[in-house]
Amino acid sequence: MAKLTLQTAATEWPVRTEEAADWLRETDSSRFEIVKDLVESAIDTLQREHWTQFCTATYDEYFDAWPADHFLLAKSPAGTVSSVKYTDNDGSEQTLATSVWEQADQNGRGIVRLKYNQDWPSDCRLHPDDIVIRYTAGYGTAEQVPAPIKHAIRLWVADSYAFAESVSPLRLGPAPRSIEALMGNYSFRTIG
Repeated sequence: MAKLTLQTAATEWPVRTEEAADWLRETDSSRFEIVKDLVESAIDTLQREHWTQFCTATYDEYFDAWPADHFLLAKSPAGTVSSVKYTDNDGSEQTLATSVWEQADQNGRGIVRLKYNQDWPSDCRLHPDDIVIRYTAGYGTAEQVPAPIKHAIRLWVADSYAFAESVSPLRLGPAPRSIEALMGNYSFRTIG
């Protein structure tokens, strides 16, 4: 996988701390910091495990060479690709004109490919991380995040809250299968 760096984080979470506390029926505000940490952990884990982004964020994704077919973007759903840049043979950064490339979708994953009758630049030095694509990913605002994702986050938080230890006599397995079922239609980890 190519190197991926977060440039602009999402400004909101699909499930707020107060919503999660209400879901847990937790009224002791002194425990809200724990709930907040669990919400953040659930969001981070589910996004990472399913190669997705819930609320919109901006990423730079780095590649080592021009592809034979297209660049497959790591975070989905892809929003807008704002630039494709590369380092030329002289070590200078160049911005590839939008007349050369286009953004498209392949099985729900964002891709960047050549437009018809275009070629990738021949003056790229093709050194690790010399090509960088900046794009947004995510469903939009918290209100636009699909309900099954929000429910999966709440279930993750509830399970983690109820079973704070990694091994509990009441639960000896991984997080509930229902979380995976809810995330199934929003997972991009196995789609090529």
